[in-house]
Amino acid sequence: MTALAIDIVSDTVCPWCYIGKRRLEAALGERTEIAVAVRWHPYQLAPELPAEGMARDAYLEAGPGENFLSTSHTLRHYAHAGFEPRIPDAGPFEAWAGNGAPTADRRAAAVWRQMLDDYREPEMAPGIRAALEAFVAERKAAMADEWH
Repeated sequence: MTALAIDIVSDTVCPWCYIGKRRLEAALGERTEIAVAVRWHPYQLAPELPAEGMARDAYLEAGPGENFLSTSHTLRHYAHAGFEPRIPDAGPFEAWAGNGAPTADRRAAAVWRQMLDDYREPEMAPGIRAALEAFVAERKAAMADEWH
């Protein structure tokens, strides 16, 4: 009998991947009549994480439910994080009310609409575009599903 091949791409330090691994093991334990060959492939979900890891020290410094924005960890990383949220409105109440009192979801929708309006398709050499379109057409033709 040929074993059912299962290839799993997983981050070994990801807690959700670990939960999935344990659930797979439990399911396979219930179906012992099925021969299975599990092959594990490593994958790093967040390679951009600093070597020090997640901000556990900020959590421990601030305490549960407390403000972590002024912890030493946050201040150490904020200087080079390069991220300024565009959704919050920290202006005076009068200005907010004068602008129609927009909620966060309305401000977020305005931001993504503007992003879509500002988007310009990058230039692509005609030969590359033709090769890409041919590849997509070939892959679609090879698929049995007709949802595409």
